[in-house]
Amino acid sequence: MSTDLFFDLFVKEVEEKLTNGNSGTEFTMKPKIPTILFNEIKKLWVSELPKRTTNCSIVAVDGGIRSLGLEGGREVVITRAIAVTSSGARARQLRVELSKLQGFALKLSLLTQVECSVALEALEKVPNVDYLLLDGSLYYRVVHALHRILRPREIADTYYLPELIMTVTYVATLLKRCRELNVVPLFITKDSSSRMLKDYVISNIIYEQLYENKLLTDLEDITTELLLKARNLYSVTWVKHYRANLEKLQQHLRAAPTNVAEELIHCIELWLQPHITDVDLIRSTVTTIGFSRPLNIGLIDIHLDNLLQVLERSKKRVLDRISDALKMRINEVLGNESYWYTLLMNALKTIPTLYMTYIRVTPDDTPLAIEIPNFRSSMGFVEFRSRRLSSELEILDPLSIVVSGYRNSTVYNVWLYLAHQYATFRSTQFRSYVKYLEAHLSKYGLILRKKRREKMVVAPLE
Repeated sequence: MSTDLFFDLFVKEVEEKLTNGNSGTEFTMKPKIPTILFNEIKKLWVSELPKRTTNCSIVAVDGGIRSLGLEGGREVVITRAIAVTSSGARARQLRVELSKLQGFALKLSLLTQVECSVALEALEKVPNVDYLLLDGSLYYRVVHALHRILRPREIADTYYLPELIMTVTYVATLLKRCRELNVVPLFITKDSSSRMLKDYVISNIIYEQLYENKLLTDLEDITTELLLKARNLYSVTWVKHYRANLEKLQQHLRAAPTNVAEELIHCIELWLQPHITDVDLIRSTVTTIGFSRPLNIGLIDIHLDNLLQVLERSKKRVLDRISDALKMRINEVLGNESYWYTLLMNALKTIPTLYMTYIRVTPDDTPLAIEIPNFRSSMGFVEFRSRRLSSELEILDPLSIVVSGYRNSTVYNVWLYLAHQYATFRSTQFRSYVKYLEAHLSKYGLILRKKRREKMVVAPLE
């Protein structure tokens, strides 16, 4: 069955979309930017790069994860990670786990645990490390774990709550050890979907322009609440109540026929569109190399704001969540509720605030998102429920490492690229793992009962 019965339909669909009046703009994602927003993004962009740094000791860590579906909804999850260094030394780890419930919680936890663990191993093996490079967003990992701990989406989030707490704990342990060893960790995301910068800039524009131009009358109460929240938390547009208030504000501005009002309406439209990211704004605004002035951020997710108050003020409620999880796993030795609560609270107090920035090393490349823990901050990640613009001087040295490691849009960092090449599962490798597991289980008279779809797979998994 090698004939593709659908290619003609694909051709027709593409041609219709590209001749439907948009010329492919929905694929390229370069939105039109109002002048007022264009100017603010330009102000935040530093159109030069830090000088390349040499003679630094660098450790880079990346991981890979694969799962095999079994009958009954279970999965065999294989996670591995490797640390490579500028001197060539390596550390590597691999874990095999049986996931009894389908869901994202265990995979998120396992990948973070293995990557942090191998990073810690490398830091102990390699003397005088200057920089630790990790693939992906630190903010994303911690916030997603907290979301699932405090506001579960599926039963697996409750079942694997201990593992989710360990996710935050491993991150905190790694950051604590970096601080002790004077190692600077950099979290690098090559394809970021964050809207943190967009959210910050637009909320500030609207706040300042509304009051400066006296464009508020009867909406002042709801708008003040909205914008005060928006300046600190990310993102008010995720909450229906605040989206409704933004729409009311748009209607109000349409009754004020000024150039400023029209531009603010356009800004709000962009703000309300979740598919428009920071990277889209930068690509539509800036054409030069350089980097954005850093935002110093804490835990500013708007959905977690009230829940974190519960975490701090209502210990009993959180203990009940943990107790519920432990009762599901009564046959496992997992400790008690107080142990897990203390573990979570201690970890949260350890994580510092983060500097977040974007860097473009060549004019035509997609900006990289960089997060750098701010060890000099007197406030922690959970305490600092705000975001503040900081001086570019705070991040010049770490960004020089990013510049030094850049080669092209594919090899965006030579050390992370090498770690990725080692850690990523190839389909042939994964099939070898599965065959060995099946053969080893057969020695004990056991059969690995794969789900039907896995049994029918003939083509490579990638």
